[in-house]
Amino acid sequence: MADATLRTAVVEEPPSSPPSTRPASEPPSIWDLPPIPHVDRTNGQAMPSSFTVEEEPSESGITNSSAVALPTRVAMQAAVRVRSAPESGPISIAMDGPNPSPHFVSLENVARLYLEMKNERDFLVRESASIFNDRVAVVSQLRQLELQLNELLQQKGRLEENLDTLGLRDEENREKIAALDEKVANISTESQRFEATVRGLKGDSHSVQSRGAASRPRPRPSAACERTLYGHTGNVLGVDVCENTNVLITASSDRSLRTWDLSTGRRLDTLYGHEGWVHAVAFAESGDAAVSGSGDKTVKVWDLNGARGRGTCRATLRGHEAGVTCVQLDDEDVLVSGSLDQTLRRVDLNASGDNCSVIQGHESGVYCLQFVRHGLASGGGDSLIRMFDIRTGRCHRTLQGHSGGAVRALQFDDNHLISGGTDHDLRFWDLRTASCTAVVDVGCRVNALKFDQERVYVGCADRTLKVYNMESKKLMAEHGGHLGPVMSLAGHGNQFFTGSTDQTTKVWNLGGSK
Repeated sequence: MADATLRTAVVEEPPSSPPSTRPASEPPSIWDLPPIPHVDRTNGQAMPSSFTVEEEPSESGITNSSAVALPTRVAMQAAVRVRSAPESGPISIAMDGPNPSPHFVSLENVARLYLEMKNERDFLVRESASIFNDRVAVVSQLRQLELQLNELLQQKGRLEENLDTLGLRDEENREKIAALDEKVANISTESQRFEATVRGLKGDSHSVQSRGAASRPRPRPSAACERTLYGHTGNVLGVDVCENTNVLITASSDRSLRTWDLSTGRRLDTLYGHEGWVHAVAFAESGDAAVSGSGDKTVKVWDLNGARGRGTCRATLRGHEAGVTCVQLDDEDVLVSGSLDQTLRRVDLNASGDNCSVIQGHESGVYCLQFVRHGLASGGGDSLIRMFDIRTGRCHRTLQGHSGGAVRALQFDDNHLISGGTDHDLRFWDLRTASCTAVVDVGCRVNALKFDQERVYVGCADRTLKVYNMESKKLMAEHGGHLGPVMSLAGHGNQFFTGSTDQTTKVWNLGGSK
């Protein structure tokens, strides 16, 4: 800060001013600066001809000078002039006339304020330059991260291609193993027959049971399989498809869900969050949301509206006391879940407060469900099918017929209901009379089923997808290809999707099964 001095002047002590309350760290304002000293002319000393304000040089070494408009008082005949000093010298302020008025005190304060503002401007210029350099550095880091991200995405694509290739090679190897197993079984059967013939010729009536006859031969791969989706590292326990978005979603015992683009067969996203096996998954009809049920006793609601096939967990619903085995969500955000705790829960996701109602009735765990409008049907481990009014939770009909196990799958429309279970039976029910109209022995456990007006599709524990005629109840086709039991089934039109314990999902075109 420049100092102002009066040359060859006698100065009287100014009256003391009250102490300032401004913090020490804050620069003084124009009103906090001390007034200019008063010059006593009674002692005969002359008024100094001028005084100077020293200005600190700038960073470049050049002292800036400018003219400042200073206040004057004509009545006191005081003329104040500001002269631009040489570049290397100070600013000179000359004064003529009688004693300085209070305006001259303001003049000194204005000069000081000018210097403060100039110094502050220089500081801001330096800070702006520093900020600019920091911005350049951040932009450079962002560009490096973008390059690294692009490289990682390319590497991810290469790994996914390698995974698909390895999956195809693994499937080919397993098919070869299946063919060799079948040949070995045939050789074993022939050897057992030859041994039985020899024993018969020798008079030995002891029968030898063929080991090959004890086991059912592995079904041959079907040409109806269009594509196999690889990626899960556990059993594929749930599958559903959205017609509007052409996206498939799968649930697995590896505690994850995956979404797939059906037009390309590529995985779109992997959804994590469950802490147990994911047993069931279902789309909303619009495809904007999906729900999943897990062995961790929770139901998760996934928002899939942000990006096609990519989702985030919108909500986690708790309340079941055992693993959740089946779920369904409609477009009105009404969710129904079934659990091994023998209950069903209805949740209105749009309602506030207590929006959950518990539906009871089964004497064992619930394994499958379907609801349309106010009608709800569920199948349990007690071999019963119960039908509820979803508004009141009251059971108004019970279908009995399955024996010796759980009802694992069902579907109904206005007049019919078809169910399948661990008793190997596929049962056809007339809902108008609550009677069973037909029973088909599938030959193995029924894990999943779908039907339309002409056909019934059954996912079986013998690793096949079976197709039955709706009217005659006869087997129309049997499609093999999975290396483990078929656990889940979904489809629309002639395109169907199956999930299996072989960790794969297969896409089937069953147009020729008609």
